[in-house]
Formats: sequence, C-alpha cells, structure tokens
Amino acid sequence: MTALPMAGRGEELAAILGAWKQVGDQSQIVVLTGEAGAGKSRLVAEALAALRPRPTRVLAGQARSHAPSPYDWTASALSGHPVEDLPGPPDALAWLTQRPDARREFSPGMLLRVAVDVTRAVLGDGPGVLVVEDLHDLDPASLALVAELAATPLPALVIVTSRAPDALAGRVLARLGGTPRTVRRHLGPLSVEEVGDVLEAAFGTRVGAPAAHERTGGNAFWLTELVAAFRSAGPDALGDAPLPAHLASMVTDRLAGEAPAVVRLAHAAALLGGAAALAPGPRDEPADDPAGGTDAAVHRLVSLGLLVLGPDGEPGFRYPLMREAVADSVLPAERAALLARAGGPEPHLTGREREVLHCVAAGMTNQQAATSLGISIRTVTVHVSNLLRKTGSASRTEAALWAVRNGYTE
Repeated sequence: MTALPMAGRGEELAAILGAWKQVGDQSQIVVLTGEAGAGKSRLVAEALAALRPRPTRVLAGQARSHAPSPYDWTASALSGHPVEDLPGPPDALAWLTQRPDARREFSPGMLLRVAVDVTRAVLGDGPGVLVVEDLHDLDPASLALVAELAATPLPALVIVTSRAPDALAGRVLARLGGTPRTVRRHLGPLSVEEVGDVLEAAFGTRVGAPAAHERTGGNAFWLTELVAAFRSAGPDALGDAPLPAHLASMVTDRLAGEAPAVVRLAHAAALLGGAAALAPGPRDEPADDPAGGTDAAVHRLVSLGLLVLGPDGEPGFRYPLMREAVADSVLPAERAALLARAGGPEPHLTGREREVLHCVAAGMTNQQAATSLGISIRTVTVHVSNLLRKTGSASRTEAALWAVRNGYTE
C-alpha cells in the first residue's frame, strides 16, 4: 500500500522546523498533545525527515510496557548503544539501561545526574534531537529526567508528545510549557476537507469524505486503518461496509477483563445510546460495584477511551465506529434483553427519513441512495446518522433489520 500523505498538520510541521532553526547552546522544546490516533507520532516522523541541516544524533524513547519501570525512556532511547562507551559507573549505567545484571541500588539523585550526563555525552556538540513519546505513560524517574533535560543547556531540539496526562505527568507538561523556548501545539481531528485530501490520494476521488469523517470522527489513525482495509473496495465502503474483524477487535479488546458492570454498560450504551443505557433495568445489580455503581462504570469506560462525556455530562462513544464495534460484539440473548428493556414508543421518522430507511433496507450504499432519491450524498449521510440514533441501531445492518421488523419495507 502506498503511504498516505499527512493531512492537516502543515502549521504544526512548520512550528517544529522553526524551532529547529533556533537551536543553539540552549535547547528548544516542542510539545505536541492530542488524543490517541491524532497523528502525533506521524508528525514527529515527518518532521525528523524534513530537518535541515540533519541532526547529528536523534535519541528517541518511550514507555516500553503497560507497567512502566524506572528510566524506561533512557533504556528505550539507548537501546543498542554500547554501555561501555557511556560515562558513569557501570552499575548505574546498567540500571539506567535496565540490563538484567543491574543489582546495586543508587540514590535517585545520583541516577538522575548520571542520566543527564549520559544524554549530554551521546548528543555531543549537536545539534541533536531528543524525542519523548507518550509522556503520559512514562514512569516517575523518566518524567524527572525529561524535566531536568528541559532545564539543562543542551544543543538539542526536544520534542514531547502526550495524551491527557495524570497529575505527575501534568506537572511536568506544565513545566515544559512554562518557558519562552517552548512551542506547544494541540492536534485536533481532521476536517471533512482534510479527510477528502487523504481519500483523493488513496482513491483518486474525494467522494465518501463526509461519510468517512462521520464514522471516524476525523481521527487520523482510524481513517488510515479504514483506507488500508478497504483500499480495493473503494471509498464508498469507508462509510458503509462492516468493520473488518481485526479493526473491531482493536475496540472490543479494551473491554477484556473488565468488571461485568462495565461491560454491560458498554453494551447498553452501544445498543441504546448513552442516556438510555443509564436508565436502571431489571438485570442491574448495584452490588457489582459498591464503590460507585453506574457512575464508576461510566468513568471506567471513559478511562478506557471508549466513552466521552458531553457538555451535559451524558456519555457517548468517542467515535461512531467504536459504538459500531461494541454493538456488533453483543451476543443475541443480551441484545434481545437490552432492546426489550428500551421499549417505549416508536420513533417519529420524517418522510425523507422513511425514504432513506427504505433504501438502507434494500442494501443500497449512501451514493446509490442519493442517486435514487435525487439528493446529495451528504444529505443521505445526515439522514442515516439520524436513523441510527432514532432506531437505536449501531449499524446499517441493524437499521435494515429494524425496518423489516417495523414494516418500513412495504
């Protein structure tokens, strides 16, 4: 597959290249924040390839596991570098690089000094680049090192990426941003126009951009994954085709090992919508989570990256395709129980929504429905979104089944 172009990050790339030109005896710092999949790592890679003159050394590291160990960043950045060439006591170097033969314990202050000295020695006279990926996941010792390096005179560009940090990482992020040597940029979702740029590069057409944008929420990672999965099927599949199993599992795997109350709430939210999922049902058991009940389950799903809280506090899925993946994973018996719990009056559908639903039930794509009804594909996309919400469906297939059950295919 031909690499897709980076879309919508020109201003941020220019900011990094501008900071590189300012590197002297004192470091310049660029902080990039954004949600998972916003394209932070891609932007860093593009920037490193574009730096002129070329850096004399690039040290890039990150947390290497879900259970961070002390000095993960150092061990990652120095991976493959001969320890004997580094300054400092061998036992301390073994500890900093997480070698299995590291046995002696050192004071935190001494290890921090050695880590700074090692970094300066590897950078040499520069100019070089230090890349700190995923600051939010780093261990406390690595966070202390990053803060110290930012305050140390270095001939380097320091690039830091982070999602929403916890308290400790947040303090380090605030410290990094509190200097006139720092440029800070937040990467938001791609616009419909920027999604169109990607589709044009991949398919030679911008058709399907609104539907792809709606399904992915403009998230660069999910967009790229969908394009890769449906490259041979064409752009229409980006908004219509069921998620491939490997993409769906990237969402549903987040629920593996979670408490039953958390999983049930995720399933209910996917099938019924956020507000309906919070309504108590006959199977709800407060004893499942005596510490917080439904609120605790909601916040757990937020921490897993599946839900977000709206301005009114109502939970909703972070991206439509996440709701789609979770809904498709619900087993038939639980699905029937949840849908029965929803009950209530039949939703009111406008005349145009009924026409679009008839097209969906007939298996038409958005483009085919637009042609059949003589309206724009963007209008069809809006109607389909409204239909999914009104019928409590997580996918076009569910909406089609709902139409059949409720007599909308006559």
